[in-house]
Amino acid sequence: MTLFGQDSWHPTFLKKFIESFETSTGPSRIETDAGEAIIKALGNNQGPHALARELIAIRLANWFNLPIFEYAVMELQKDDVIPLGKQKRAEPGPAFVTKYHVGQKWDGTEEGLKLVENCQIITKLVVFDNWILNVDRYPPDPGTRKANFGNVFLSEVGASKGKFRIIVMDHSHCLRVRNTEDLSKSIANIDYIKEERPYGVFPAFVTQLKKSFLDSALSQLGGFTESDADQVLFEIPLEWKVTSEVRVALKKFLVQRADFLVQRLPIILSKYNLEQGDLGV
Repeated sequence: MTLFGQDSWHPTFLKKFIESFETSTGPSRIETDAGEAIIKALGNNQGPHALARELIAIRLANWFNLPIFEYAVMELQKDDVIPLGKQKRAEPGPAFVTKYHVGQKWDGTEEGLKLVENCQIITKLVVFDNWILNVDRYPPDPGTRKANFGNVFLSEVGASKGKFRIIVMDHSHCLRVRNTEDLSKSIANIDYIKEERPYGVFPAFVTQLKKSFLDSALSQLGGFTESDADQVLFEIPLEWKVTSEVRVALKKFLVQRADFLVQRLPIILSKYNLEQGDLGV
């Protein structure tokens, strides 16, 4: 049973397991009745809140008009056998799935962006990572956490022959309160709402930052409302154990963090040599 997803893609059951990947959430490649997919399931090493983070972030990215994988929440049955990596196995219940795309991971270089057709989304992607406090692309303190070039996926789907499109992916480490893997009501504390360390600014991204794109992204972000937050958070499966108290805190954070960034992000980004682009702040 698919709980919800995009209209164009509705996987409903597992046909076969293909391979698993040894990363923190143990994603696996599977075949569903709607084609191949990447699945993150209950029983993963990071717990059910990693799935909630993925769903929250992909719905926020969709609201923000960033390119995303087709996604759904699919119910696994007791007899569905899926190894998750790190010697884990998927447990029955709602799992987060995204459509499998042919493509490659970005190598982290400016040269690697030359074949990308939608580099204009990079400024908005930086805004997005600052909104959701995403430490798992380019962290605010690269001395304590490595940059993850693999979370900038270059998809061949929808691109011209020999070209690629950036797809926004993998957000199981966003919305984090320090020293915990679980989503927490502490996310609504003022220190997180008004966090001023920059997120997501790979060195190779700096030349792609544009003032016009920043202005447009922040104008859109300023329109994020409590009603929008409710729509994003409402359908998190109960099995993923996000309490009503935590949902209220996430709603407060997302709305107030958006308002804060509208005013402060140009100043936060002014630490970079942004005159290389046209983002003169």
